[in-house]
Amino acid sequence: GCMFFKERVLWPVKNLLRRILPGKSLSFEVNCADHCNLDCWGCDHGSPLAAEDYLDIDGYARDLERLSGLLQGKVGEVRLCGGEPLLNPRLHEIVDITRRNFPRGDITIITNGILLGKQDKTFWEAVTRTGTTVSVTVYPGMEEHFKKISEVGVSYGAVVRPLYRANKESYFMPFDTSGGQNARMSSYACFQAYNCATLFAGRMFPCSIAPTSRFFCNYFKIPMTLTDKDSLDIHTATAREILSFVTRPIPFCRYCAVGERKFRIPWSRTRHEISEWTAKP
Repeated sequence: GCMFFKERVLWPVKNLLRRILPGKSLSFEVNCADHCNLDCWGCDHGSPLAAEDYLDIDGYARDLERLSGLLQGKVGEVRLCGGEPLLNPRLHEIVDITRRNFPRGDITIITNGILLGKQDKTFWEAVTRTGTTVSVTVYPGMEEHFKKISEVGVSYGAVVRPLYRANKESYFMPFDTSGGQNARMSSYACFQAYNCATLFAGRMFPCSIAPTSRFFCNYFKIPMTLTDKDSLDIHTATAREILSFVTRPIPFCRYCAVGERKFRIPWSRTRHEISEWTAKP
């Protein structure tokens, strides 16, 4: 009921308003590691299908310097995601680079928390120094672990919080590999549209699905076309162009079968079956 209302009514209205009145600040996410240590069923970032790979930190620093100049050092939120970001041994450097370029705005690490207990003083001091929030997705059976690592974070003065009020559930967010969907309608009904703008290799995408679709395509040998029209080169675009672009449909939206998405699925581990990611195998 609640998800149906949001998908059919709330998100389309919000997305339409954002297209009419683009915001003045940008929020975006970046994958610090493509792979993950948990392998969730149907992961919408395709992490179980990804090879071990990490964010190009030098490229990230150049990208953020450019965005900071365009946005005058102000951002709504930068979400450091994955995969699992804590797999990246240089995450503390990424945190510092982010804050150095954006002294104003929120920085959030989105993690499953499994590796938080193994983080050293360097990590926690960077998190505390930069005012970064550690947002933990609490998976079934990990409630006690979350309490323990929260206490560790608090001992360093860090903010550690759960991402959801309840345990993590799974989503079914299938591709239509034929590309037969109406791109505009898919975008209007998509909760990722605008909310999950993603920076990848000097380009800004309006969602995280388009840039991470390569993992699905490579793993299952499925050709889905991703073109330059699906993202914007931040090194040639203006701030106004970026803020407008992330609110609009892209050609790749035709591959998202938004109407067949399902939520509140009990969490489980992937079986690496194509049916986890497509409505039309």
